[in-house]
Amino acid sequence: MKPDDDIRQEVRHWPGATVLFEMGGKHRRAIFKFNGKERFVTMPTSPGDTVHGPKNNIAIIRRTLKALGAIRAVRERMGRQRKRQRNPGVMQRMVVAGEPAPVMPDPWNPLRVIAVNCAAKCGEIQVPQNAAPVCECLSCASDMKGIYPCLLEEQQ
Repeated sequence: MKPDDDIRQEVRHWPGATVLFEMGGKHRRAIFKFNGKERFVTMPTSPGDTVHGPKNNIAIIRRTLKALGAIRAVRERMGRQRKRQRNPGVMQRMVVAGEPAPVMPDPWNPLRVIAVNCAAKCGEIQVPQNAAPVCECLSCASDMKGIYPCLLEEQQ
């Protein structure tokens, strides 16, 4: 559809409004008339914005017609003809009792073990004298000790 046809089709929904097209300067003009008042909208002739251009143009035309005082005719909306059938509720469904899910072990337990081992290596916990030497890795020396695993343990 041409832009002129889109504009003419839109103006049909505004009772009492008319549109004329003329060339003005470099671009075409759409001149809107309503109750003896006139306004024009310049329409670009170059294909600059091909995706949003027609929609923006129609929006500008609607604003112009509202500024002239025109009122758009109410159109019937195309909707569903019948009410859709509702989903039956939970009370009407047959619920099959399944077996209970197994209890999962504590997912944080391995991290607690790593934190205790790392703290023991850093000297925060009393360590027997025959234990390994104090850890000096970055994760044990930083404020984040106990959160991240000891890097030296992973290498050994």
